Amino acid sequence: MLGFDFHETFSLMVKPITIKVIITFVVTYDWKLFELDVNNSYLNGFFKWNVYIVQPPRFEVENKALVCKLNKAFYGVKQTPRQWFHRLKHTFH
Repeated sequence: MLGFDFHETFSLMVKPITIKVIITFVVTYDWKLFELDVNNSYLNGFFKWNVYIVQPPRFEVENKALVCKLNKAFYGVKQTPRQWFHRLKHTFH
């Protein structure tokens, strides 16, 4: 079903007050503060359902009716952030 769950997207955002509280703890308790940037983190999400996409440009075969089945989440798919967060959340529980 085309576009079936596009309304179920997710975007992890940090509120400014959270950053202020963390910085307050760092200063108060003389903790070390580190910044971490995770490259390609979205590539670690998995879909629990079948997701199909049209053939990407330059990878098309002659039969235009064929589609590609995704085995893992990747950038550009609207459900990818939700799937990545789901996997991250269950890793630490």
